[in-house]
Amino acid sequence: MDFLYFLVTQDKTWGDAYGFHNHYFNELNIFTYSSILMVVIGIVFSLAFYKGFCDRKSNEHATRSNWWIMLAVTIVVAYLVSQFVFFGGANSGFIAESNTYLTTTLYTQYENNEKVYQECVNTFTEIKVNVQEGKDIALWFDVTNVFLAALFFFLTSIIVKKHTAHGTEIPF
Repeated sequence: MDFLYFLVTQDKTWGDAYGFHNHYFNELNIFTYSSILMVVIGIVFSLAFYKGFCDRKSNEHATRSNWWIMLAVTIVVAYLVSQFVFFGGANSGFIAESNTYLTTTLYTQYENNEKVYQECVNTFTEIKVNVQEGKDIALWFDVTNVFLAALFFFLTSIIVKKHTAHGTEIPF
């Protein structure tokens, strides 16, 4: 899934020396889970628009402006899910999993070398501060997820609009 998240993997903070980012996003399959979730969000919101607004007896709500509003809602929901589900707070998401990775895998690997383990702890602390300040890869991760959700909203719109009573002209 790295190819979908090329903005994330090209960021200068991606290649930390002890693999915190790689562990969370690749080994725990967060790239895969987030892309599947964004596809589902895009499809569900598009279907909700066409089934909710365009298949009624009246075409009053089947407008381009409502389509744009639903696209904006899709983008906001995708951003919020991306930010709060995958990055989370101190007890969930990237920071929590990275802390577990630090205290289990890296501790076991470097328990005989205190200097290297302390470097791991310093790297983790730096990443944690960067994530909390919004300087880490969270921005590019969020942008990619929002793009995926909007793309699948649009693609589903193109496919579904022909099968609705009043939505054949929406979005164009």
